[in-house]
Amino acid sequence: VFDLGGGTFDVAIMSAKEGRLSVVDHCGDNYLGGKDFDWKIVENIIHPVLIKEYNLPNLGRSEEYQMLNAVLKNAAEEAKIELSVRDEASIIVHPREIIKDRDGRVIDIVIPIKRNQFELLIKKYIEKAINLFEQVLKKQGLSPNDINQLILVGGSTR
Repeated sequence: VFDLGGGTFDVAIMSAKEGRLSVVDHCGDNYLGGKDFDWKIVENIIHPVLIKEYNLPNLGRSEEYQMLNAVLKNAAEEAKIELSVRDEASIIVHPREIIKDRDGRVIDIVIPIKRNQFELLIKKYIEKAINLFEQVLKKQGLSPNDINQLILVGGSTR
């Protein structure tokens, strides 16, 4: 079982004998999940565009930009979900509540993102998940060829 959810990653090796399932071994990372992917989009795609287009000094995860970042994270998540079925998506920053920059300009922008850009952003997280999977296999003296079925769980496996 390869479970990559919103906030955590877990992998489990299961055994089925006589109609019963049992956990052979498992491991995971409580700080690896879809939320990390969302923040990668925010920090590496959205923030640079906003810094260029708007007067938002020191834009980052500071408390000053808490409301804006919540809107950006939601927009990033929507684009991420879109990229699970398409090669391109639009990050649409159009807050319901009007958020303005320091010059009083309303922040309202559409930023294109391609799946290959997204994949590069999350590459280290995916590699970490695969490494954890390989570690649990190795610990049990197994190779990927010994796995009969891989069950993908969690929205981020899409």
